[in-house]
Amino acid sequence: MAKALGIDYGKARIGLSISDDSQTIASAFKTLHKKDEQKALSHITDIVLKDNISTIVIGLPLGLDGNKTEMSDIINTFATKLEVLLQTHGISPTIILWNESLTSFEAYGNLKQKGFKKFRIQEHLDSEAARIILQEFLDNKELQ
Repeated sequence: MAKALGIDYGKARIGLSISDDSQTIASAFKTLHKKDEQKALSHITDIVLKDNISTIVIGLPLGLDGNKTEMSDIINTFATKLEVLLQTHGISPTIILWNESLTSFEAYGNLKQKGFKKFRIQEHLDSEAARIILQEFLDNKELQ
């Protein structure tokens, strides 16, 4: 089986997580700084190619009422750009938008509980949020 990639797309950073080959366990992977979105998209494409990614799960921020937010439209645009770029490289992994409500809050709590200091929490927050998004998807994919 191929791996899955989780993405937590934020205004300043993009958190990434990756699964094991059986798509059972998600691990925080890395954080990309989003100064140049095209460079970040290219970096993600390299990861997809190198790590045999078959599924990409992108966090979609919905409001507590379940409705789309302003950021939801930005995420949809990002997902489309990523899909087009991947297709130009001859690959087309499944791209799934997954409700990410409150994942950053949960990620902060997880890192604090692990004893991370405030500056280290900020350093790992986005990749931990991506891990939570991907793990929730992996835990629930049989239900879909």
